[in-house]
Amino acid sequence: MSEFSDVTEVVPVLEPEGQSSLVKPGGQTFLANLERAAAIGPRMQKAIMLLCVSHTFSEDWEVFGKGDKARACLGSAGAERLIRSMDVEFFDWKDPEKQEWEDEHGKAYRYIYRCSARMWGKVIMSQGTFSSRDKLLGWVGDTPRPLHEINEGHIMTAAYHICRGEAIKALLGLRSVPERFLDEMLTALGKDTTKKGKVTHQEGTKGGTPDADREKGVEDDKKHRTELGELLMDMCYGDEAEGQKLLIEMSSWVNDEGEKIPGKAKRAWLSGIPLVITLKKARAAHEEWKKNEQGEPGSEG
Repeated sequence: MSEFSDVTEVVPVLEPEGQSSLVKPGGQTFLANLERAAAIGPRMQKAIMLLCVSHTFSEDWEVFGKGDKARACLGSAGAERLIRSMDVEFFDWKDPEKQEWEDEHGKAYRYIYRCSARMWGKVIMSQGTFSSRDKLLGWVGDTPRPLHEINEGHIMTAAYHICRGEAIKALLGLRSVPERFLDEMLTALGKDTTKKGKVTHQEGTKGGTPDADREKGVEDDKKHRTELGELLMDMCYGDEAEGQKLLIEMSSWVNDEGEKIPGKAKRAWLSGIPLVITLKKARAAHEEWKKNEQGEPGSEG
């Protein structure tokens, strides 16, 4: 009897569109499917990982963190290699979105691609983003490249491939894989475990682990919102209604058609780049306000 013969004993339950699932609510059949799916779960997980590792290079995997907390993630290029052996369908592509902003280094932009993907009867939505501030194309050492030196087509292409790669990784569960598990699979296939990429956190937008960047971003947003509120209340002498009006004005922006888009009425609705830009405007306005205040008759200083 085949080692995998028990897999055929699982009774699939047909879903409305003809898809099958190992688990579906409903009495004894549901319970039996749950138990059998749980029994083969570890083997299924190992089989999927072995298949993925066999079709990728050691260098396609990047490791974040150290020790027992080290986690590996397959890069987008590696993920796209899996299309050769897996039936992945990409559909419902949206028109690419371009977002522009300005920071302390000058003007910048990002492209966002969105699509849906289907594999083994499962459908997910995916998004891929790449910007002129990403390290691969947007920096030379520690210096950001001016926009005229960056090929915009390359930024678009990178975002497109990232979108495809993210879809594949989501469908196969290839996010945050314990490094020890990946090394076990690499070793089983005779691949070099020392050639994996290592990612360490860096300041700014140039690099770092997704989790570390996300945590740092949340903390930065909190600090920026607090400072923004203090500046607005100072300029408005504590009048919250006036502060809200000023916030809406400072967080407004002009789109590509020259139309002014109203800003946010609450600081909590601002985050990331838009928050940084608004804070930059508030700092400049506050400096000008202080000069005017100090120049008034009877003011100190």
